[in-house]
Amino acid sequence: MPLAFDNAFARLGEGFFTRVTPTPLLNPSLGLKSPDAAALIGLDLQHPDTLALMGGQVMPVGSDPLAQVYAGHQFGGFSPRLGDGRGLLIGEVAGWDLHLKGAGKTPYSRFGDGRAVVRSTVREFIASEYLAAVGVPTTRAAVMAVSDTPVQRERVEKGASLLRLARTHLRFGHFEYFKTQGKTAELAALVDHALARFDLAPGDSPALALFRHALHSNAALVAQWQGLGFCHGVMNTDNTSIVGDTIDFGPFGFMDAHDAEHVCNHSDHQGRYRFENQPGVMKWNLACLAEALVPLAGIEPLRMALDEFDEAFRTAYRDVLHRRLGPVSDGLMLGWLALLETGADHTLAYRYQAEYRGRKDGHYERLVSLFDTKHREGLDRWLARLADEVPDFDARASALVATNPRRVPRNWICQRIIDWAEAGDWASAQAACDALFAPFDKADPQWDQPPPESLRHLAVSCSS
Repeated sequence: MPLAFDNAFARLGEGFFTRVTPTPLLNPSLGLKSPDAAALIGLDLQHPDTLALMGGQVMPVGSDPLAQVYAGHQFGGFSPRLGDGRGLLIGEVAGWDLHLKGAGKTPYSRFGDGRAVVRSTVREFIASEYLAAVGVPTTRAAVMAVSDTPVQRERVEKGASLLRLARTHLRFGHFEYFKTQGKTAELAALVDHALARFDLAPGDSPALALFRHALHSNAALVAQWQGLGFCHGVMNTDNTSIVGDTIDFGPFGFMDAHDAEHVCNHSDHQGRYRFENQPGVMKWNLACLAEALVPLAGIEPLRMALDEFDEAFRTAYRDVLHRRLGPVSDGLMLGWLALLETGADHTLAYRYQAEYRGRKDGHYERLVSLFDTKHREGLDRWLARLADEVPDFDARASALVATNPRRVPRNWICQRIIDWAEAGDWASAQAACDALFAPFDKADPQWDQPPPESLRHLAVSCSS
């Protein structure tokens, strides 16, 4: 390879983690690959050491595998001790954490086996690299492997692994853990570690500086999710990044028909993490982080900082809409959101309005076909108002096709890729991923469409 490791997190001391040796996989082989993500750390995907790493058989020279400890609010209830139950931080390279998922049991696995399976690993690979392709802050997925290790889920499946890259694996739950343990010195050390890692000025209150950075970056993140129609599915505080990156892909989903009440996680019976709730949940998570930092920053400064969230989200969401719709008035933005609420296909509606050049060349017919007859009069009124604000539709379209993707990883597409992967047809799986990861390129009729009727109601749960 070789990779130049730093291991700054390991230097915090063993109260922050437990060192663990990966449990090797049987007869591993590489599956999906992302050359773009691998290039971030200089990883040679063809080198034999890469396969040895992915199989958990030989760790790279200079690495220091460990399982982090943290806590978290899960579906609103507090779990005081969680941690890396099926993945290991093996060190930091070129500013990126390297995390081997599916590496076997750790002290934090509870009743789990510490393994990952093909379907869950494929889904995380797809989501990570797709979000990166459309400019949404996210962890990355460099490569996955599949093995002959049997893993019992609803059925016996093949064990898999994923090399995840992250700017950091620090979650809100890390800070909750040390606060509830009464370990203020460790809490302060964790804050200092985060500030140093991202070269953030500590000011008079390091904890407050970190909190405000977390607030504004996560407000911007969830605004991008809302514009894209992305549902995280499990927005627990242990799944929320301190630097505003999307992390921990389980039952995520990209909406087909726009539905504010859409619940992508079949396990979320109360709809806590439904699409319309995501901004409010992010603020709630930030309130949990603020509570964890009270011993270092005090209640009132953190309360005042938390009050910045609503305006930070509104500003970020307005910016997202301007990127998707162009520099239109607030009235037109609100009118567009009202049109989406009629149940039009979220992705295609944004793309077709971006390509709209007036009533010519079929642009109008394509856009209007997404709306029920009873809503087409409203669309016509919106397009008439748009014409009043847009001097040159051709110039508008040329700009907006670069900010409105043709395709997203809908559940039915993910399932097709999983089916290929589980059958060992990695060429077809990789080709589909490559098409997804170039979502602004030329049309691809195979993927640029809503789900077939037979795949319209796929359910995804936490076990996925």
